Amino acid sequence: MKFNLTNGIPNPNEPEAPINTQDAVKQLRGIRSGIRGFVQLQKAQLKAMARVASIDPQFLDAAFAAIGESPVLRASVGTDDQQLRVDRQNSGDWKGVLEEVDALRDGVRSTVVLQQHQLAKTALQAYAVARNLIRNG
Repeated sequence: MKFNLTNGIPNPNEPEAPINTQDAVKQLRGIRSGIRGFVQLQKAQLKAMARVASIDPQFLDAAFAAIGESPVLRASVGTDDQQLRVDRQNSGDWKGVLEEVDALRDGVRSTVVLQQHQLAKTALQAYAVARNLIRNG
């Protein structure tokens, strides 16, 4: 079993060759640039759009069916039911990616806190030893 060097806690996921931070940022930016339609909305925009985006799936099904049956509806919305179904599936597929991104963010945050904790603990230990040396020395 491998051990994390910063805290001594057994970590079976410790990589053989850890990635450096510059390469990690470069890879993440590459992923971001490859996401079709990638945008970063303001929190207020995101909140407002999320309310509409959480529409009942049965309503979506009914709307897609109506669009599929009506040339007038297809013309008015500018797309057909098949494309809407593909877009819906794609949106659902990205939810899995979102879960992984959230897990990655949480893991990176935990890793940074562990590293900073170890640094602070070492500094405090050095301070305590130095203080004792001054008192007793």
